[in-house]
Order: sequence, then C-alpha cells, then structure tokens
Amino acid sequence: NGDAAFFESIINIGKGVIIDGWNNQGVNLSDEEMDMFFAYIVNGSIALIRKWAASDMKNPPAQIAELIQHATYGGINGIAQWKGTENSF
Repeated sequence: NGDAAFFESIINIGKGVIIDGWNNQGVNLSDEEMDMFFAYIVNGSIALIRKWAASDMKNPPAQIAELIQHATYGGINGIAQWKGTENSF
C-alpha cells in the first residue's frame, strides 16, 4: 500500500531527530519509553492528518502542523511530570 509506505518513510526520517531532541532537552525516559511515546505521537499525528484530508483540507496546513506541535509538546510535558523531570519542554 503506497499510503502506508509514504507514512512509514516520514516516520523513519523524523524518529532519530525527534528522540535526539527529547534527549537533549533532558527528557528522562528509557529507550523503550521513548519508542512508545514516539509511536503514540506519530500515530496520533497520522490520524489527525488523515481526518484533515478526509474533511477536504478546510484548514490551512500550517494550522494542522501547529496543532500537532502543541499536542506533542503538551504530551512531552505530561510525560516529564510523570517521570519527575523538573524541566518544561
């Protein structure tokens, strides 16, 4: 399926960069926890993009990207609190 291959290629491109960024920001998660949280963020983002595409892309792409960004950083802050990390990301 071309759709699945497209999303998989995007995921693989960004995974290392994103996880490295979390590590550089002091996110205190094990490698397994990082992988699980990354999977959560990616799959939620894909679902949001698919929903947006199915609704004839009424909102501008920049607005969708901003929504994903805010949801991601809000999520990492929640994880940091759960793990007792003092930093806010």
